[in-house]
Amino acid sequence: MLNPCTPYPVVAQNTKPAAWLFDRLALSEYNVASLVPRGYDAYARVLHPAESSDEQPVRWDAIARWSGRELHAESLFSEISDRAPGGQTGDSPFDESPRIGHLPETELAALCALLADHTSTPQTCWFCVWEGWGWLTPERDGAELRAEGPGDEAPSSSSPPAFLTDVLSAPRVRMPTRDYALMTGPLNSVTVLGNYRDGHFFPQSPSIFWPEDHAWCVATEIDLDSTHVAGSADLIAALLSHDLIEAIAATPNDSISAAYK
Repeated sequence: MLNPCTPYPVVAQNTKPAAWLFDRLALSEYNVASLVPRGYDAYARVLHPAESSDEQPVRWDAIARWSGRELHAESLFSEISDRAPGGQTGDSPFDESPRIGHLPETELAALCALLADHTSTPQTCWFCVWEGWGWLTPERDGAELRAEGPGDEAPSSSSPPAFLTDVLSAPRVRMPTRDYALMTGPLNSVTVLGNYRDGHFFPQSPSIFWPEDHAWCVATEIDLDSTHVAGSADLIAALLSHDLIEAIAATPNDSISAAYK
């Protein structure tokens, strides 16, 4: 559950805090290093959970056991969910495929709690939010970029959007294939970022985020069903053994190109 007291991130009015990414990302390649920077001690791929018919999260390794497929750092969900000859009989353990471009809020909150222990600057973090989400464009009547708790009431029709104007007018972090609005706030503010519409809050994990000390970097590419994390060996070891997060070890050179075919 979201905490209504969580501080909101604010829109950055210059993009200099993101300049370091351009020096360390392999922007012209289709590998992990094109998502999170090179130069870290270790890397991991967080697998977004699938969903069962009763809306419970389903891990990829459980699906791979059912299908008889091997789960590895470059696995595609379409591959591991395709039952191999000799795989288990019976119905598939999942009903809905993993979310694309969004790390679900339970896993995101658990990840952020872990990340907070591996930075000296958890109160100052930076969040790149892809500008193409529908609620960040003026064409979507009434769309608002907001950060709200579950108990907050929907604003009246005359209520101004929460910093939507700031987002539209702010400079962009411009990368070869994506442009992002840049926001800043404490690490826990990432969990209240999203669209508040018609009395409902729709969380959206940022595309890229990192702390002021650059101790780690996290990326959720909008077209992928995984989130990649770069950081210290201790951070990645803790992530790989986390009870609530399914993650596998990765390297900067792991390919992501197959996911776009």
